Amino acid sequence: LVKLPNVKALLTAIALLYMAFSLFSSQLALVLQARYHWGGESFGPTEIGLLFTAAGATNILIQIVVMRAIGSTFHERTVAVASFALLASGFVLIGFGNTIPGLAVGVLAIASGVGLARPTLVAALSLAVPPTSQGVAMGMAQSLASLINIIAPIAGGLLIQQQNFIGWAVALTAIALTGLGAVGLLSMFPKKSASERV
Repeated sequence: LVKLPNVKALLTAIALLYMAFSLFSSQLALVLQARYHWGGESFGPTEIGLLFTAAGATNILIQIVVMRAIGSTFHERTVAVASFALLASGFVLIGFGNTIPGLAVGVLAIASGVGLARPTLVAALSLAVPPTSQGVAMGMAQSLASLINIIAPIAGGLLIQQQNFIGWAVALTAIALTGLGAVGLLSMFPKKSASERV
C-alpha cells in the first residue's frame, strides 16, 4: 500500500500530526505547572483539568459542526494546511509565552487544528487506497499512532525533565511546520472534494 501514489505522503502527514499531538498533550500539564500562574499560584489539577476539558469540547465542536460547514466549501488540502498552521501558531503561543490570554488562544488553536486535521487526513488516506484495502490502511494509520504514542512522551519527558521548555516548543513548532509543508507542497489529495464523490 505504501507504494501507491500519495499513500506514503499521507502516512507521513498523519505521523507528524500524531507526533505533535502526543508530544504536546503528554507534557502540557508539566509545562503549565512550571510556567503558568493563576491568581498568583502555579497551575494545579483544577486549572489543568478545566483546560483539558475546554480543549476536548473545542475538538468535538470542530468535528461535529465546523467540518460539516467547511467540508463542501474548501478543498481538503486547504483544510489540512490551515490545521497545521493552527497547530504551529498554538505551539508558539504556549511554548514561548506565559500569559493566560496567550494560553487560551493557543489551546483553542491547537484543539481546532487537531479537530480539522485528523478527519481530513484519514479521509484522504481512505480515498487513496482501493476500497478492498481501506481497512488495512486504517489499521496502518492506527498502528503508526500507537508507535508514536510510545516514542513522543518519552522524548518530551526527556526535554521537560531538563526544564528545556524552549526545546519542547521548538520541536513542536518544527513538526507542525513540516506537516504544513508536506500537505502544502505534495499532491496528496484528489482534485474533487470528498463531498463531490459521495
